[in-house]
Amino acid sequence: MTAEPNATPPVLAAGNWIWLLGPARQDRALVIAPAGSGLAGAIGPHFQEVVRLSPNGPAAGASEATLDFVAIDALEECADGDANWLPRVLADVRPRLRPGGCLLLTFSNPFWGRRLVGFWYPGRYARRRKVRRVLAGAGFGRMDAYFLQPFPAPASSIIPDWPHAAHHHEQVQHIRSRMGRLRPLIARLGAQALLYPGCAYVAYA
Repeated sequence: MTAEPNATPPVLAAGNWIWLLGPARQDRALVIAPAGSGLAGAIGPHFQEVVRLSPNGPAAGASEATLDFVAIDALEECADGDANWLPRVLADVRPRLRPGGCLLLTFSNPFWGRRLVGFWYPGRYARRRKVRRVLAGAGFGRMDAYFLQPFPAPASSIIPDWPHAAHHHEQVQHIRSRMGRLRPLIARLGAQALLYPGCAYVAYA
């Protein structure tokens, strides 16, 4: 399998959506994901080697910095209620990222409007601020936050977590719908977390 040229930035396609990430190299990737996740197969063409581990499988291995990309897909399913799962896994994989490598972490958005008005179990979902603190504690510096829609299905939209980006996205997506005024207004007011079911962080070593 041949790695794509390291363009600026390289494109990692996952299902019907596209991540624009910038790992320094595209040699080795590690994916930690529950059964049914298609992320490992989706990024396969973009790396020379992709290793997949189950959430409860063995540790990633030696501590040498040999990885260019690490993905943890669907955090709630991976952790399965274990609050210490993410810090433990990050402590294992962070030393294995080469300088310039990056980590992708996806999880459900607990403040999605439809989730709030339904049967919401706060303890079941990861909070974005807490996830960010755990990433910072693991030694990641730059962290970019996004919303995903839909989720957990492969996202057709990836929206940066800031009001202007969400407002523009909603104007384009719902310009002719009944929600064409309400959703952009929600985003403009800084409440964009109500609009999207999924979250993601991209953190760089």
